[in-house]
Amino acid sequence: MKTAERAAKLPAAWMLLALAVAAATPAAVAAEPGPGSGPPPAAAAPSRVECSPGRELCRLANRSIDESSGIAASRVHEGVFWTHNDSGGAAELYAFNEKGEDLGAYRVPGKNVDWEDLCSFKAGGKGFLVVADTGDNNHRRGGYQLYVCEEPAERPSAERKAGVKLELKLVRKIELVYADGASRDCEAIAAEPDGSCIYLAVKVRTKPGAGILSTDDGGEGKVFALDLRLDAKDAKDAKDAKDGEVMKAREIAAHGLLNVTAMDISADGRRAALQTYGNAHEYVRAEGAAWEQAFKAGARTIELPARRQGEGLCYGPDGRTLYLTSEGAGGCPLYVVEPKAAVPATR
Repeated sequence: MKTAERAAKLPAAWMLLALAVAAATPAAVAAEPGPGSGPPPAAAAPSRVECSPGRELCRLANRSIDESSGIAASRVHEGVFWTHNDSGGAAELYAFNEKGEDLGAYRVPGKNVDWEDLCSFKAGGKGFLVVADTGDNNHRRGGYQLYVCEEPAERPSAERKAGVKLELKLVRKIELVYADGASRDCEAIAAEPDGSCIYLAVKVRTKPGAGILSTDDGGEGKVFALDLRLDAKDAKDAKDAKDGEVMKAREIAAHGLLNVTAMDISADGRRAALQTYGNAHEYVRAEGAAWEQAFKAGARTIELPARRQGEGLCYGPDGRTLYLTSEGAGGCPLYVVEPKAAVPATR
């Protein structure tokens, strides 16, 4: 009997059921990916963090810190933070904790022409700090310096002996230039968690055409990247500084913000925060994604407490809490902006 004849003798209800099953089966099979069906979906961006209102934690006990211009959380000594003074200050980094206790001053072999920011990373089981001598208000400098120092193996302590001179090991002094040869004012740097790349966010003070303080970046506020290439000898031994190494920073994105004064990347490498004199702006990236993509996707705003002149920002060890420093009478204030709850990312 031919197929058409069999179908004609089936009850109408069974006929409809057979047609429905036949129509659904190919779709079900096609829905299951097989070999060569393409890559899996990209990992989602990290959750968006709702923050509580910022508050002042304390005033730093070390009164030598009178113009804090950068702050970084130690990658090897939890609860320890580092800061430095702005241009013309001593070539020193100051260690402290959340209580504001003075944990010591550490000399950096170099000169503070215009130190503007500080960041940290971990490589070869050791912690490193990068000091950015990258300030250039009038765009007159022909080059800039990055000092890469190893964190001390011994945890900085308030019980240190008085009068002991402490000095950080200089792993590398980098002579930095921008790939297009231009001079720029940069007050914000951050590092990949493993130190493989350093990012610099240029400061734009005014809108295009507004006068001497505008920049050649067209008001965009560019972001540059510098491949650090910290080799095994640097990471493990940290004995000899490589003075005079000239490296070029390449442009990767534009942040579009005015007055960026600080930057940091969380220890998990998924969040980047840029601070202005007002608020912070946080960018997130999916696992395996580049920061170029994250900056193009845009940022969300995090409200920061009022500061006299906020120029220091870093993430805490949890990668969500933000710590801030500022100028202030009666000691440098330390602020904290803590996470309230994590909600799914909206983008």
